[in-house]
Amino acid sequence: MAKLPFKEFALNEAWLEIVLLAHDPIVWTQALLLDGELAKAEPKRLRYRLLHVAGRLAFSGRRAKLHLQRPHRPRS
Repeated sequence: MAKLPFKEFALNEAWLEIVLLAHDPIVWTQALLLDGELAKAEPKRLRYRLLHVAGRLAFSGRRAKLHLQRPHRPRS
């Protein structure tokens, strides 16, 4: 924790709480829903493996439709 973003203690304290809140869903997802390689993966790898899907967003009238390139199945 040598490099914190602010000089004031109170701002760093609030920033750290926000970082921990953002990290909690990742940890719970790994503990409850994933197994194997993804259960131990770093957040960057999780985002890439679970959320990275190629697609195209098309608008027609007032509707938006997401076209995926191929059926997507997350790798385990």
